[in-house]
Amino acid sequence: MNELDLRNNDIPPETNAPDEEETDFFDEGLLSFIESMDVVKPPAANVIIIPEELERDDAYSGKLYGFLRLDSGYHVALGMDGKEPNEALGAEWIGSIGDAPMPENAPFLVGEWENGQSRFFLQKSPDVRIPLQKEVYSLRQKLFSRHSGLIETDWMDKKCVVIVGCGSVGSAIALQMARSGVGRFVLLDADCVEINNVCRHQCSLRDVGRFKADALEERILQINPYALVRKRYQRIQQAPASTYSGWADADNALFIGACDNRVGNACACDAANEQGAPFLAIGYMARAWAGELFIQLPERGDICYRCAFRKQIENDVTRERRNHLYVGEEDAGKVHFEPGLDVDLEYGTSLADKVALDILNRSNPQYHPRILPTLSQLTFFSGTQDRPAEGREFWDAALPRPLDYRSVKVSPKCRRPDCPYCSKV
Repeated sequence: MNELDLRNNDIPPETNAPDEEETDFFDEGLLSFIESMDVVKPPAANVIIIPEELERDDAYSGKLYGFLRLDSGYHVALGMDGKEPNEALGAEWIGSIGDAPMPENAPFLVGEWENGQSRFFLQKSPDVRIPLQKEVYSLRQKLFSRHSGLIETDWMDKKCVVIVGCGSVGSAIALQMARSGVGRFVLLDADCVEINNVCRHQCSLRDVGRFKADALEERILQINPYALVRKRYQRIQQAPASTYSGWADADNALFIGACDNRVGNACACDAANEQGAPFLAIGYMARAWAGELFIQLPERGDICYRCAFRKQIENDVTRERRNHLYVGEEDAGKVHFEPGLDVDLEYGTSLADKVALDILNRSNPQYHPRILPTLSQLTFFSGTQDRPAEGREFWDAALPRPLDYRSVKVSPKCRRPDCPYCSKV
């Protein structure tokens, strides 16, 4: 039987809908019990996880910093005196070990050393002390343990991404790079988080009014507290070369253009070329129904971004914000709210994430490329079937499926004879 006919006579008798009088078989007491189960949490685990640095130092006496999770009973120590956790984590003084002073008010952790081994208790009240099971972790390995065999933390820790534009697109890529183990970030953005950014930015309502670079740095460090971050509250055009010095090079760095205009991305590509580093740009068409990825690898002699799009850059500088735009900040009050806009953005940034990881690992013999070998220098992608009427016939032919992408070559004729980069290839 190749097809399933779901007309009523083909449904097994036991699955037929009961008659109306048969549906009310829960008595009031049983319903109350079921509803109460919805709010009952499992018993507290009574577990403390501690960093291996603490477990190795049986002479340590001092404070512990982290979080008490009284509802789950799964407590975590993230640091100690001299090795305090990054402020972005918001950790608190949760107790002490040894002869160090304890917090004044319960609950707090009490740690003791016995024969070189630590043991811990939760002082829940002055008269109640609960023993805790202990788990020891290495923070760096624990963060990226799911990537074992795919991503080497030591390898990625040396990598640097320069995010030019920390808006919706730049913030999404930055956080994915942090989850992938990238250890160095340069963030360039002069703007602040606005109220209309929240529906699509990786930061939240609590970040409104903060510089985007500051808010994004905090999110990065919440994922990887060992990451190093440099920030510049300026556009790429004003950033000095010292912004990247020591971090950005051909082997370990990637410049990512996530501006909402081609001029900004062209300047980001110029900066990458000055450092001899690869470049990746991502941009979207109106309402983010589709977008593009542009790649320049110095070892391939690729055409630079400024040469590839020189006509659009030179002829439309005064209106550049309309040229590479999904929702302009200055027009945010004029557009209707669109549910799912962030979903369309994430589809494109997911492609960019794959390409970014491929570029950063292109010389790693243990890495298996995801998508880069199949792409030309310029790739168009579509994330939805909801396309604008203008030009729809062309795009339906070019990208026939709702979720589709197509790579095209950039013509050698685009190279400008006066380009300081392309003219030398």
